[in-house]
Order: sequence, then structure tokens, then C-alpha cells
Amino acid sequence: MRVNAKSEAARLELIDRIHDLRADPDASLDALTSMASLTCNQPMALVSLVEEARQVFISRHGLELTETPREVSFCAKAIVACTNEEIFEVGDTHLDPRFRNNDLVVNDPRLRFYAGVPLEPAEGLPVGTLCVLGTKPAELTPIQRHELIRLAHIAEQLIRLQLLSDAERELRNRLEESEHRLRAAYDKRSHAGRTIAHDLATPLAAIRMTAESLRLQQPPQPLLRQIDNLVAYARNAESLVRDLRIVNSIDGNDKPQLTLEPQSTAALVERSVVQLLGIGGLDSIELDLVEANSTVDEHAFARIVTNLLANALTHNPPGTHVSVHTRLEDDLLIIDVADTGVGIPPHDRLRMLEPYEAIDEVGSGLGLAIVNNLVIAHGGDISIEGNDPAGTVVSIRLPADHSAVTVEV
Repeated sequence: MRVNAKSEAARLELIDRIHDLRADPDASLDALTSMASLTCNQPMALVSLVEEARQVFISRHGLELTETPREVSFCAKAIVACTNEEIFEVGDTHLDPRFRNNDLVVNDPRLRFYAGVPLEPAEGLPVGTLCVLGTKPAELTPIQRHELIRLAHIAEQLIRLQLLSDAERELRNRLEESEHRLRAAYDKRSHAGRTIAHDLATPLAAIRMTAESLRLQQPPQPLLRQIDNLVAYARNAESLVRDLRIVNSIDGNDKPQLTLEPQSTAALVERSVVQLLGIGGLDSIELDLVEANSTVDEHAFARIVTNLLANALTHNPPGTHVSVHTRLEDDLLIIDVADTGVGIPPHDRLRMLEPYEAIDEVGSGLGLAIVNNLVIAHGGDISIEGNDPAGTVVSIRLPADHSAVTVEV
């Protein structure tokens, strides 16, 4: 048990302070719950505070309820079972004896899936969770779990800022102008992605730059640690915003901004494998590469390769053979990422390149959409075919230079 009688009293006192200080509604937390729903591909997301007799939702997306009795709270179990570096996940409430008769399961909203990360704005005092909920059985992908924990850390920081002592109020006051610009997302996911990315970009940059400037003023050590954490989480959130912008870039106004330079694509592929899997990845993935130059953005090209490899490894059984093969045809560099896994049905292949279309029920549908938009931004194209005898081949075609020598890797 992570909460005893002494810590429970301190935990409830902390919740009272949060209620006294927080804004209602809190636009910054609303933006985070919208991002959590979008990232985890679930219709509902909440920031909860678990009180003595009830749980209160201080931010909610996709759910009308504002509170429930504590005895039916999933979050109450999460804060006891997990740390803020872990996820309390219930894949199917109907199969879990702790929840199959829960009022939130048998009656509206008829929950079938829950995943929550405890929020600890003060160490050892979990006040509630950032959680996502659904009405169908589900399982988060490793990437979705990582991003949900990262969003929960940002929520912790936002709550922590509201708990600063009087001597530290200056930081919170200087952030208010940025925080109030965050807006709740629209219900449609494609529109929500573009809206959230646009609404979050400037406030997050302002929060990060404000915190960085305060760090230069040599604040007391406890506040310095909070500022350093805030800078780190703001940078992580800015990375999420960049992903959403890429996903929505082709049919919106936010085009990916690329720095195009001649690059050795063989070296970039090797570097991408190491970035994703470590140095041992060079032995676990078959590489058959030609040494060719292509005018690409180094970071965007690495993102293309790592996303394709992550898809091949995540959505197939362990032991699936994965390979990367490059070749030159006329003025094109062709990159084939192949696997021998379960494959994608022909009628689904084109759909997989659209934003928010998942390969399976547990995917968020962002990976291939990011790849597609980055490839288009390079003046290339992408196709998905079946592999022989089983699996999938994703082929990328990019403009290439003519000078090439085959290299055995």
C-alpha cells in the first residue's frame, strides 16, 4: 500500500490546497486531457482528484460527469497500486473481477477500458490521475504508454506551479499569460490535432522560455529543481506538438519545415536503427544498403526510418524478421522496409497512410501518417504491398543523386 493513514491526511490536505488555488476551468489541463485522448486513441480522458468520499474531475474530455463516489473510482485503485512512473491499465473491465460489477461499467458510461497514471505534485502524495477511458476493450502500445506518462508529468508540473509558496508566486504569475491561451480541443480528432498543435505551440514555448530565464536568476535549490523539470517537460510537450503538426500538415497550413542537405542515406539508416534499438539493433535487423546521396532533412529522414521500423516491430509477433533494403532506379532512391509478420489486408493499405487510422485496435494511427507527410514534403511517395510469402513491405521513393556504390552491411 502506497498510502497509509498519515500520508492520507497529508494527501487530502494537499487536495484542499489544489482546490483553493486552481482555475476553473483550467485551460492548460483541458489541453492535456485532449492530447491524452488523441494520443491514446480513446474517446475520454480525465484529470481526477481522489478525495475522501468522492473523486472529482478537474479536467475532462469526452465525458459529462464531474464527479463520482470514491467506491466506484478506478483512479482510487491506481494511486494505491502504481507510482507516477507506471500505468494502471485495465484492458477489459468485463474480465476483471475488481470492476465487472462497477456502476461505471454496468451503467453509463459503460467503461470497458481504463489506463491511468498517478499524479504526485508532492513526492509520495498521489492526489489523482491523468487517465484515458474507452467503451471497448483495448491495450495501449509501448509508445502510447510512454506518451501518457509524459503528459501526466506535465500535468503534475502545472499543478505544482499552482502550489508555489508566496515567495515563489512570481513564476506562476509570469506563466499565467501563457497558460490561459491553451484551449480545449474539438471533438473531431483530425481537426483536434491541428487545433491542439496550434493552440499549444506558443504557450509551451513561452512557458519554457520563462522558466529558462528564471533559471538564470539563481533561484533557491528547491525551486531550481522545479524549473528544470518544467523546462524538460515543456520540451517534451513541444515534441508532441511537432508530431501533431506533421500529421495534419498536408491538408492544413502547417507544412513541415525541412533543412534539405545532401546526405549519405546508408549512414542515416544505420544511425536510425541504433537510435531505435541501440548498437545491437544492427545485428537484429537485416540491412542491404547502397551508398547513395539524397537531398533530405537529416532528422525527418531518421523519423521516417524509425517510425517504419517501430511499426514493423510493434505490430508483429516476437521473432518477426525485419529488413531494410535500398536501391537506385533511374533518378529515385527506393527504401524498402519489409517484415514477415501478419501483414496488412490489401483493402486497408491505402487507408493506413491517413491520419488516425490504426494498423490494429491498439495503435494510435499517427506513425504511418507522419511518415507519409514527411515523404511528401521531400517530394517523394510511399506505397504498401504484401511481402512474399507473408508480411508487409513499405516502400519509400525519394529523389536521389546518381553516384552510388553498393556497400555490404
